[in-house]
Amino acid sequence: MIRRELLRDSTGFARLMAKNKTISRQHPLDWFLIEDEFGRETRLKSVAKALAAEPFDAESFGKELMAKLQKLRYPQPAPSSEEITFHDILKSAGLLGVLLQAKTLRELWKSVLLRKIVEHDRELERTGRWGTGKPVGFYKRMARETYKHLEQIQEIAETYDAQELAQGLYDRVSRDFRNYVGVVIQSSRPALDRAELLAGAPRKELLSKPTNEERSSDVAIYRTLKTKLMNPRTQKKGISAIFICQLSELVSAPPDVIRLSDGDSLYRAVNRRSES
Repeated sequence: MIRRELLRDSTGFARLMAKNKTISRQHPLDWFLIEDEFGRETRLKSVAKALAAEPFDAESFGKELMAKLQKLRYPQPAPSSEEITFHDILKSAGLLGVLLQAKTLRELWKSVLLRKIVEHDRELERTGRWGTGKPVGFYKRMARETYKHLEQIQEIAETYDAQELAQGLYDRVSRDFRNYVGVVIQSSRPALDRAELLAGAPRKELLSKPTNEERSSDVAIYRTLKTKLMNPRTQKKGISAIFICQLSELVSAPPDVIRLSDGDSLYRAVNRRSES
């Protein structure tokens, strides 16, 4: 196991470190929530805004993480009885305090949130609803009705030569019409929005479009942990690429987790994302 890690860390991971040495990545959720020039309000964005606005309890999040660190031994998935816990390794490397800083915990929480956002959006899509909880059919119906109102306003204005008086009302109804139509259009393209959220980049820049929210969440967690915890000094203390991969899965795992994977799949995913 140790030899395998050393080989990987001296080849693929070394290239990954060199390639990303000077790159400062914006968190995918932060990037996604920035308003674009057109003010697009998609269903996924409305879900993301709502969940991201919920209060973050750093103390509870930290306690849950600490319990998992103390419970699980490294390496996974089948550590021997002599192996020490994730908590022991982090403490020995002097990194426990860094990991449990409120700022670090919040970044990890945002990464976990990626999965919850997409899961909630999939449920809304399955039930044919928008981020408000209303059926998409409601917006279709309102789009038809407001379009009729626009025609009526225009007809009345022309009949009574009252274009100036009617202009304000026409503008308001027209704005409502565009909003309703926008919802209908955006509801038909959820997969594109999800790929942007999970990758943290516009779709035109994506060589491949991520669809697995669990894996993407773990990749985002990995990037935060690598930035915060991994350097030449800590690598000598056992903070390897595979350790960070398994720690990433531990962060996103439920409180009752009893076993993790060996981290290989996440390691490959991180390398693929970096190469793209």
